[in-house]
Amino acid sequence: MAAFRFRLATLLKLRRTVRDQARAHLAQAQHAADMLEERLAALRRELDAARREQQLQPGAVDVDRLLAATRYEAVLRYQEQDVLAQRELVAAEVERRRELLLAADRDLKALEKLQQRQAEEQLATMARRAMAELDEAARNVRGENTS
Repeated sequence: MAAFRFRLATLLKLRRTVRDQARAHLAQAQHAADMLEERLAALRRELDAARREQQLQPGAVDVDRLLAATRYEAVLRYQEQDVLAQRELVAAEVERRRELLLAADRDLKALEKLQQRQAEEQLATMARRAMAELDEAARNVRGENTS
């Protein structure tokens, strides 16, 4: 008997490709989220340094240095707000891509289950046919012995 051949093998291959692409897209989005987190941490370290720079030291006050540090802190706060907004957008994109990956994986698993079920059905059919052939051969042998 012929080996099992899944009629939807091309679709199965396509769904694996779609799943793999969804996985890669999720990894890209997650990488972007990680980069934003690193940038946010760096900005917050710079903000802390700028605040320490603004703290009054004993002795003469350098007004120009204090004003420059205040302006720099304002720029850092603006950049922090920008990164926070980007982080929200990227988090939504990561979630969307995660859902796409879950859907692609679900579609693939459904097709793989169908393939497995059809392969098992073919094996069962082959086993039934083999048993029928053995039964027929046994009947023929018994029939020849009684004649």
